[in-house]
Formats: sequence, structure tokens, C-alpha cells
Amino acid sequence: PDVRITRLLACSDEQLRNYRGLHIGPTFVHENLRFGHALINETGYPSYNKPASVMFWLERERPTEEFIALLDTDMLLRAPLDPLALGARRGVVVSAEYAYLVGTDPPFASRFLTPDEVPLAAQCGGFHIFHRDDLRQIAPLWIQLTREVRAFAHAHPEEYMNESVLNWQAEQATLSTFEAGVKRQQALWQGGRYRYA
Repeated sequence: PDVRITRLLACSDEQLRNYRGLHIGPTFVHENLRFGHALINETGYPSYNKPASVMFWLERERPTEEFIALLDTDMLLRAPLDPLALGARRGVVVSAEYAYLVGTDPPFASRFLTPDEVPLAAQCGGFHIFHRDDLRQIAPLWIQLTREVRAFAHAHPEEYMNESVLNWQAEQATLSTFEAGVKRQQALWQGGRYRYA
């Protein structure tokens, strides 16, 4: 079967003018949400671009392929991806286990998911193979959930750290003020990772 690869690229007009390698392959370009957008209520956080790229691409390009693989730019494919053989179907996303991911259990997950959804939260990441119709539903929810997690992190930083960073209370006691501040910034950046529930 034919396989199409499309790069999703978030760029301001100025960034796009200076972007090298734009034409190395099919590229879908949209504005960079890092600098603000009506969908979000903050600036400076580039991770909104991933769900926004997917959502804008699906709206404008209307892909006809039944399954869509979402890969990071640093990934290499060593073998063909067969969505059906891997178990992907409507309602089932195939992904890689990320056993180190913290925050998919209560109490953190319970802040953002219904009681029925909490057991469905999985420690996964890396690549994802979605049914096209599922991805259409997931992308706007992914943006919304990212907003909610980041709003909670800003409003309740200690609770956020205690619930979403493994062994935070014990680790905090061993860190300098500077190191603890860096760890807090890293944890806030990772707030966009809680998105696939």
C-alpha cells in the first residue's frame, strides 16, 4: 500500500522565511502557538504545537488513510508499520509503553478524568497509531487537557509536583534551591505529556 509521510511544522512567518530544508518532503505548516493563539491562554509553551498541528492538519488536509502514525522527528522506522497487525482499530490506539511516566494514576489523573476514564489512562508515549476518526476527536481534547493540567500546575504548584513527579518530596530535600527550580520548570514543561487518556 502507498504510504504518505507529512511533516507537521509550527512556524511564525519570520521563522518560515528563514527555515532551511522546508522542501525536503511534504510539509504542513501552521502558526506557532508558542507565541499565543485563541485556543490557549498562555505564551512560551511550545508543546501546544503537537496537538494543534494534528488538529489543523486534519481540518485542512482531510487525509483519506484509515490509520495515522504520529512519530517524533527523531524516530527511525526500521520496518513497515502494519496498524492492523499491531492491533490498531477504531477506539484502540497502539503506542509504546513508557513505564516511567508518572501521573496516570490517582490522585493526579482523577483531577482531569472521570472515574470511568482513570483506569484507562496508560503509561505510553513515543509513537502512536490512531484510527483517523479517533484522532479527529482526540486532538482538540488533547489541547484542552494540556490547558487544564498547566492551569492546575500554575495554580497549585506543590500539589502538582507531589502528584506528578516521582518521589518529589524525598528528592526535594536533597536538591539546592536552584536544582529544585530547574526540576519544577521541567515538570511544568512535561505537563503537556498527559494527553492520551
